[in-house]
Amino acid sequence: MKDKRLLKRYLWMNCIKEVVEKLSYDPCQRIGKSRRKKAPLIIVPIITQIAVFKINVDACRTATLSEKNNRYILTAFCIPSTYLHAIPVTDINSVSVTNELLEIFTGIGFL
Repeated sequence: MKDKRLLKRYLWMNCIKEVVEKLSYDPCQRIGKSRRKKAPLIIVPIITQIAVFKINVDACRTATLSEKNNRYILTAFCIPSTYLHAIPVTDINSVSVTNELLEIFTGIGFL
């Protein structure tokens, strides 16, 4: 009976033989099932406001220039929401990076 259920989903050469070998492995037979009870499920409160945002910021250089002479891509990855922003910039000096980050933050609503 169990062999038929196994063969409905999985099939390879010597399938039954390999499964029997794995299941009859001596340490597995000696240990047996765990007797610990699963922890009960509890209701977790939904957090609507995230107090601290974690953001990964990186600048990547592209192989070629774009039509607007942008050589770099400034990426900002918001870890809690897993949202990625990618903005093309001409250079990565502190002024241009700061301006683009302010654009990202004000657009998302961090400030």
